[in-house]
Amino acid sequence: MTTWLLNAAHIKAVPGRKTDVKDAEWIAQLLEHGLLSPSFVPPPDIRRLRMLTRYRVQLMGDRTRDTIRLELMLEDASISSPRSPPTSPRPRPGRCWAR
Repeated sequence: MTTWLLNAAHIKAVPGRKTDVKDAEWIAQLLEHGLLSPSFVPPPDIRRLRMLTRYRVQLMGDRTRDTIRLELMLEDASISSPRSPPTSPRPRPGRCWAR
């Protein structure tokens, strides 16, 4: 027996009373007529790259939130910040106050 992962959006709902049996019969009919195709499941190496990309995006968001939080804390404490942000790659000479 071959197992397929199907996209629920590609299967039109059957009107009327819903049961798992009716849904299974409907899906079987669609498969018999060749109207369904399996969803794409990426290989493990691609899944890992996607996971790493999502993690990097999350880290960049965390960094941005932390930078804004630090700037607001300094502003509330009436501490003036240099023109460049505290996390800029090249702080101005004499202004290296947050690393």
